[in-house]
Amino acid sequence: MNDRRLLSGALAVAAAIVSGPLSKVASARQIDRTILAATSCRVSVESSSRQDFTDIRDVTPLPGSGYLVVDQGQAELWWLPDDLSQGRQIGGRGRGPEEYLRPERAFRWLGDTTIVTDPGSRSYIFISPGGRIVRKEQFPQPGYWGGLLGASSNGRLLFGIPARLPDLRGEAILVAADIALTKVDTITNIARPETMEVLVSQDGGRATGRFVAPLPFAAGDAGVMGPDGEVRVVRVSPLRLDRYPPSQPDVLGLPITYSPVSVTAADRAQAKTDDQARRLPWSGGTYRYPSQKSAFVHRSALPAPGGTVWLKWQEAHGTSGTLYVRIATNGPRMSCRFPDRTEILRFVDEDVALGIVSSKDGEIRVTRCRIQST
Repeated sequence: MNDRRLLSGALAVAAAIVSGPLSKVASARQIDRTILAATSCRVSVESSSRQDFTDIRDVTPLPGSGYLVVDQGQAELWWLPDDLSQGRQIGGRGRGPEEYLRPERAFRWLGDTTIVTDPGSRSYIFISPGGRIVRKEQFPQPGYWGGLLGASSNGRLLFGIPARLPDLRGEAILVAADIALTKVDTITNIARPETMEVLVSQDGGRATGRFVAPLPFAAGDAGVMGPDGEVRVVRVSPLRLDRYPPSQPDVLGLPITYSPVSVTAADRAQAKTDDQARRLPWSGGTYRYPSQKSAFVHRSALPAPGGTVWLKWQEAHGTSGTLYVRIATNGPRMSCRFPDRTEILRFVDEDVALGIVSSKDGEIRVTRCRIQST
């Protein structure tokens, strides 16, 4: 089986699929059980890296040993040993066969291969179990590079592609490419977050263009892929988790009730401060805010064992710590409050989480946390 050929053609096939009518979701069954109350947990920090990074977008264990760190701020890939001590850089910045420009996400894929998306060079970077670049492949079509949302070790790939149908504006379509069966399946359509238009300038000068950005504190439906190739979708309204197992009936979750949090003046001020800290080239436009925050932070969904998903929860401004909630099709399962300035990027298994912790001075380090239910 030529995995390179299928990867190159997957987005082209997916683009053709979403140009026509959506296939109907068949044999969906509704879960009808009592919603479970979330169990709280205790979080302890096992270790943190000795070196600092600038803008870590992903951290994932490698099948050999150690961890792959994607630092988009420095446009670098790093290998860190299991104890998170001093690591080594993987490849370098550039357009060569072992180089990249703006790496973004990392996914464990077929066998022991890890894929890194690089929108800067419009390429996929393939990493060996030992943390070496083994090959590089160009994105097949303009406009679809950002669609890779997940991968599994059995060869399945999950793409999110903007819908081009008139009646699906504001939505995207999830498609799964199956490497073993050499086919691409339409999974479902998902709602994207409400957006606002901002003006863009370079180096603080005159506005040079317009850009559509997600509304602060708003979230869209989130699609992720489990290690077995199952597609999981967290719906924003109403909040619920739907599951789409390969070659099995779809499982539609029960709505989850929660208390919405209002967007305050302090929230609005913090949103602008965060944009400035990230050095976004926004020079103006009309900042708009929803009256209430979505239940979870946009693009924070992380797959977990047992067909569940972790979400970074939105709370009132000034709340201590960072709250993550694990949900299932029949309701919330667990809630964990991590230390201040901590963001989780991957839940490795039932009781280990990988993420980043930032200091007040802007230093960012990789952290590994242990989770224990209470």
